[in-house]
Amino acid sequence: MYNIKDMLIISANASVNKFMDNLKSLVEQVISKHEPLKVTRRAGEAFVIVSAEDWGKALHVLQNRDLMQQIAAPS
Repeated sequence: MYNIKDMLIISANASVNKFMDNLKSLVEQVISKHEPLKVTRRAGEAFVIVSAEDWGKALHVLQNRDLMQQIAAPS
């Protein structure tokens, strides 16, 4: 079963320069491993790259009260 709490963990990070230099491989990694990628600009602002499939799942969870309660419940 897909672990909802795993969707909330961002384990990979990259600078904007690294992201731009390795765009194809990093996007492939995000899609194939279902792991979001946090990309940070030099000034410190950041954005997250996530696959469309995982984004859809995240939206589903955010819109479902029962699933949100499961996330909030202690492990």
